[in-house]
Parts: sequence; structure tokens; C-alpha cells
Amino acid sequence: SKLQFKAMSSTAVVDDEDIEENITSDLMKSVVKIFATHCGPWYSQPWEMDMSNSSTSSGFIMCTQEREILCNAHGVMYATNIRVRKFGESKKYNARVKYIGHDCDLAVLSIEDDQFWSGVTESKSIEFMEATPSLQDTITVLGYPKGGDDLSVTQGVVSRVGFTHYSHSLQYLLTIQIDAAINDGNSGGPCLGTHGKVVGVAFQGLTDADNIGYCIPVRVVQHFLECKRRQQPFVVPSLSFVYSNVENAFMKQYLRMIPSSSSSSAQADSNESTVVQQVAIEQQEMQGILVNKLFPFTDVAVKLREQDVVLAVDGIAIGDDGTIRYGKNSRINVNYIISNKFEGDSVTLKILRAGQLLEVSVTLKRHNPLCAAHLLDKPVEYYIFGGLIFLPLSGPFLQSKFGEVLWRKKAPPTLQYVYFNRVREFEHQQCIVLSQVLASDLTVGYHNYKNYILESVTLIKQLGGGGGEGEAIKIINLMHLAELMDEVVQKEEHAFIKFRFEKQHIIVLNVRQVASATKQILKRHKIEYDR
Repeated sequence: SKLQFKAMSSTAVVDDEDIEENITSDLMKSVVKIFATHCGPWYSQPWEMDMSNSSTSSGFIMCTQEREILCNAHGVMYATNIRVRKFGESKKYNARVKYIGHDCDLAVLSIEDDQFWSGVTESKSIEFMEATPSLQDTITVLGYPKGGDDLSVTQGVVSRVGFTHYSHSLQYLLTIQIDAAINDGNSGGPCLGTHGKVVGVAFQGLTDADNIGYCIPVRVVQHFLECKRRQQPFVVPSLSFVYSNVENAFMKQYLRMIPSSSSSSAQADSNESTVVQQVAIEQQEMQGILVNKLFPFTDVAVKLREQDVVLAVDGIAIGDDGTIRYGKNSRINVNYIISNKFEGDSVTLKILRAGQLLEVSVTLKRHNPLCAAHLLDKPVEYYIFGGLIFLPLSGPFLQSKFGEVLWRKKAPPTLQYVYFNRVREFEHQQCIVLSQVLASDLTVGYHNYKNYILESVTLIKQLGGGGGEGEAIKIINLMHLAELMDEVVQKEEHAFIKFRFEKQHIIVLNVRQVASATKQILKRHKIEYDR
């Protein structure tokens, strides 16, 4: 197939002298091309690996003393081999992943070969600029995009600074939007400001749009490097609640956000909270966000209540649209405050509860949803019992099963509803799905059962009375299911097992036949292990 080239022009007007001043020879020599071969799991059939594929991306020398290169995580994820080529050279050097943060799509590579570092001095390390660039600041992007093999330099300006979903991890984090061309292969390359210092790392573009690229700002990079220094995983803490904007005047009256002429004498009834003052003392209309749902097993779930109004975080006022003041004339999502924190840090929330103003200190924790959005830093689990294949419901499973792009249209509505809306009832709970049924004499009549959510398991000593059915057992997670099935098979106290799924579908299996048939079923389908 032919390559389709699309002209990408910069809207910034930059003199050639500025280019030469910003892009020195040392800066160019610090930018490297990364060649990676990937082999990841096949999420819908996790006992097999997916097909190998290769990719190229960019990176840059960050620290010569530690022999480290900074790049994007998606450029080296599931890599079985990583090789790096310096600017102006032909030889490739083996590299390994030293530290990776999937949430922020960043990784640090290490190269041990002394020959790679010969001639590389500290001056060839790229420096970071502390401040986030302003709108219309000139940005220069260096990297190795498709369409050629040598270093590419594109220029543009800062179009926007705000929060965007990172396509690699689906995390909602700070980004810098620029109009310089960012294409496949540019990922991991440095974005330089007017003084030749790094202001961000190129990592994604917007499809079906012209001249819209994104880079990871230095603030996020520094957070990532601090986690590396602390030798702890990079995680993004969460406010741990779902909120809605409060822009309707009647809603504000209901929540008592609009001052009343009558004073309130209500008193706080919470031991962990301190009454600051009554609403009647306020002389102006309040702004904030309404707490709709609290995530369980968090400090926030203990100290906040639904229909609380969060007015400020660490003394920074929140607008009715969920934004805070950023810079002189801009606003940005309130998550900006939280994203600069580490898991375990505390923040002080100023809240309005039933007409009273309270201050509550809460400990931040990473949001751990019932169904994982990605499994990049987690093991891929499955369990096969008598030909029934059980998997935890997750985003990668839905994408692998129904298509990376079209899964929202093709996946069953019940799976989508659970994925987007259901929260944990137990600390380590998973939503278990019957992915498919392997054909055998044992599973005749069940072969078309697939993509059903498991609700419970019932143990039956014998059919037709004389002991009958036991109580339905609610399955907490895949490990719980596997341990329960192992126990049932080993003890031989029950003759049958009944699996109940959504929409009242049931599967009944004979325990003794399952024990003898499972090995044959696995062998017939070329599956080595049952879990």
C-alpha cells in the first residue's frame, strides 16, 4: 500500500535565526530514535500472546550520569526488544526499560553499552523549563516521525493548556495543545521552548483534525521523575467522588448556596469536621461542585456525603463548572490540584452541607474501579472450568473482543452498563464474565453462551431432594471462583454445580465429569493451563 502524505504547516512565524539559536547541534544529538518489537497479551484469549509487531518512536537523553533516556510508555510497552539509534549514526544499541509510568505515558530507558555514551557529555543532556508555557509561545518539536528516517523538526505555537484524556491510559491529565505537526514516530520527542529548554514531551495527536497535537508538560514529567526517585509506582490520585456542576439557580437555592436573610443556627454533627461559619454570614452567592457518588473504600467516602457541595480545595475556590483560576486570565479543571499530589497526600476540602460550611481533611487515593480501563501494569487473568472460560470484565477485554474502535457499538449493553456505572461492593471485587464455552460433550447445549455476567454459584449435593441445593454463593473475584471450584472438585461432597448469570441464564455441570474432562478439553484446544 502507498503511504498517504498530508501537508502539515505551522501557523507560527519564526525567523531562521531563531531556529538556529534554539536548535543547536548538541540538542539534536540528544534526540534518539527508538526501535521496539512488541508482543502483548491477547486479552480475549489470555492463555495466548498476541501477534508480534514493531514500532519506531522518539526519545531524548535526559541524564548522562545515570545513562537515562526519556520516552513514551506506549512506545516500549510489552517490548521484547528495544534498540536505540543516536542522531547521525547507523548503529543501534540495546536498551531496557528502567522505570515506566503508564498513567502518564512516560518511561525511562537505560543503555549499558559504553560505546553509546562515548562522546556524549552533560552538555548534550536536554534541560527542562520549570514554568508551563503561555498561549502563543513558540514550540519546536524534534523527533523521528514516519515519512522519513532522519530527524524531523516542526514548529508551532501553544494553542491551549488544559486537561485531556491520555489515549494510552485514559487518565485525565494536564496537556499542552500545539499546532505543530505530531505524527506517528514523533512520540517521546522533546518539545522545546524559545530558550531551547524542554517544555513537554510529544505523545499524541487528534484524529480527524488538522494541526492539533499534544505534549506532556514538564509539570507531569517532574511528578513522574519524583515517583521514580522515591522508587514507587506512578499513580494519579483521585478526588474519589463523581460530581456535577451547579449552575442552575433553583439548584443553588435547594443547596442553600444563595444567601438567605434568615440566619441559621444549625450545628455540625461530624466529629472529623470543624464548623467554619454559617451560610447566613456569607455575603455573596457561593460556587462549587455537587457530590453525586462517593467511591467506596476511600477516606472521602467516610468524611463526605452525597449532596455535599465542595467549594474549595486547599483554599483554592472552585467555580460552578468545576474549574479553578489558572494564571492571570485562564481557568483549568479542579483535577489540576489533585494531579500535582501523590497518593497518600492530604487535601483540605471546604464543603457546604445542609447549610453549614465545614472544612474536612481527606487522604488521596488512586481510583480503583470495578472494571479496569487498562491492564498495562496488571497481570491478565483467566480461569477455565469444564470448558467455561471466565475473565474479569475490563476495557482491554471489551476492545479485544468487540474491536478497539467499535466496541462501544458492538459490546452487549449489559457489559457496557456494568463497565461504566457499577462500583465495588467489596475491597477486591471483580465483575466476572463468561467469555465463551469450549465445545465438548460436557457442555452440549451451552456452546452459544458467551459474554454473560456471572452472578452466583450454587452447590448441589444431589438432584430431586435429599439435600437439594445450597445457598447461592456470590463470587467476589476470579481467585475466589477458582478456589471454590478447586475445593468442590477435591472434596467430592457435591454432585452438581449451578452457575447463574444475568437474565436468569443458568449452566449446570456434573462435578465428577468436570474433573475428568477438563484436561481433555484443554488439550483439544491447545491450552496448557486452566488459569
